[in-house]
Amino acid sequence: MPPTIIRFLDSQGGDGAVSFFLAKPNGNATICILNADPSKPPYSNLQDPVPAGAVSQAGIALYQQLTGHKAIAAHFNTVFGDTSNDPPRPIGMQVDSVAADSLPWETLCLPGGEFLALDRRWPVARLLDPTDDKLKQDYEFSPPLRLAVVLSAWGSDPGKRIPARDEWRSLEESILKNAAAGPTSLLILLCETNLKQEIDQAGYANVRTALITGQNPMSQLIREFRPHILHFFCHGFSGAKSFLRINTVADKESNADGKIYLMPSDLRQSINGEETIWLVVLNCCDSANAARSGDTRNLAAALVKRGFPAVIGMREPVESNYARLLTEELYGELLPRLAALPDGQVSALEWSAMLVPGRMRLRDDSAPPNAGPDAAASTKHWAIPALYMRTFPFQMRKIPAKLPDPDRQKVVAKLAELRDLRMSVLQGPASADKKLNMLAEFDRLIQAEEAKLL
Repeated sequence: MPPTIIRFLDSQGGDGAVSFFLAKPNGNATICILNADPSKPPYSNLQDPVPAGAVSQAGIALYQQLTGHKAIAAHFNTVFGDTSNDPPRPIGMQVDSVAADSLPWETLCLPGGEFLALDRRWPVARLLDPTDDKLKQDYEFSPPLRLAVVLSAWGSDPGKRIPARDEWRSLEESILKNAAAGPTSLLILLCETNLKQEIDQAGYANVRTALITGQNPMSQLIREFRPHILHFFCHGFSGAKSFLRINTVADKESNADGKIYLMPSDLRQSINGEETIWLVVLNCCDSANAARSGDTRNLAAALVKRGFPAVIGMREPVESNYARLLTEELYGELLPRLAALPDGQVSALEWSAMLVPGRMRLRDDSAPPNAGPDAAASTKHWAIPALYMRTFPFQMRKIPAKLPDPDRQKVVAKLAELRDLRMSVLQGPASADKKLNMLAEFDRLIQAEEAKLL
């Protein structure tokens, strides 16, 4: 949990005012009024095309708002006066107010032009209280890292038919070709038959693929896989109702819009009932758009409210090329950190700090020509990703892998074979009764193999 938390609350008088105070450390109860309207300059200047210097102007204005609070100003003097590199000391914005959540806190900038979200020492996160106070807080991790990925960004509009090959290649580059960083197991669910064949032909023993045929089969596959990280590359929407829209293979082949609407409650109840997931990555447009969603909360925020420890979303539409670069850098940063965690000890994962390399790459790759040292001040792409987290700690104890890697690979291969056979039965011509018995037997065998890994 961030060592600094600034909390934003709507006024009880119904006048639209937003107050804020330093909630941590020391819980200073002095209240200040936030005078920052996301629909007015300098914040409205972040609409495309972004004028030169507009990002730093917005970030400095936010910093000046916060330091109008004397306790926060004094605390910031202490925090930013300590320039040691370890450990990260994230700045948490507890955005209980939707109006405050609609502001671009990722651009928060010191008067000298230093963006906090681009600095490993003081990265920025958004915080929310979940509605359930009985959620898991202590997790155990035994390698491999299990990552479930949904690749399905198609649609009836040609402009929204986004092939997932580049997203897959970024996953391949950062995880599978980085195998020395640590053992992994991937479940890839997709709507593109050709891409499935390409992935299968690559022959990775720790990768299993399946075509998306419907919401219930997809949810069951993810739930049984028990992922640590759930990654979506699809179309997202935040509004009066926030959801992910996912294409089945039939939708894709007919160039139809996705028939699967995944709501926050679906993800919580149908996929993460056992609370295995640490992080949800939403490489989806508008998946963290607070201004559009209002009191119902954007998709990323809604997932944290429903109990997910951390969610990365996009505050506005994002080009798929930039989304995949964030993916590539995030997992390239995560795997060595997991490998370095000491066995038996409780550790924290600072997701906000792990986003910094990805933000840097987005800054560099999206900057205007000849932007030079002013690149971050003049391009907003690096500030579009937003990290939402629960207000209470995420603690993880790493325990040694249950099996040596060669034995684990054999189990993984056996599981892939059993699951493929089960799918063949499910889609085959056998009678209903015979099919039911065969599926039950495959489920028993799969559970027995999975128990060897857990």
